[in-house]
Amino acid sequence: MIPAAAVLGLFAMANRHPVTVSFDPFDAADTAFAVTVPLYILAFTILIAGVALGGFAAWLGASRHRRLGSRLARKNAAIRSELSSLNGRPRLP
Repeated sequence: MIPAAAVLGLFAMANRHPVTVSFDPFDAADTAFAVTVPLYILAFTILIAGVALGGFAAWLGASRHRRLGSRLARKNAAIRSELSSLNGRPRLP
C-alpha cells in the first residue's frame, strides 16, 4: 500500500492546476452548472466513483450465487434434520 500511496501523492502534487468541469451539455460556457476544482481531485473522484459502481455491479451479479447458496443451505439443514431423525429410529429388517 505504501507504493500506491506514494504514486497517488506524486500524482496529486503534479496535477494541482485547476480545471473547470461543466455539467451543461448544451452550453459549456454557462457558469451556473460548472465547477472549478484541481485536476487531482477530479481524477480521484472519478476513480472512487468507478470503484464504487464496479463493486455495486459485482454485488448485483453475485445475487444469483447468493440465492443459490441460501437455497442449498436450507436444503442441507432439512437433509441433516431428516438424517438425524432417521438415525434415531430402529432399522427395519
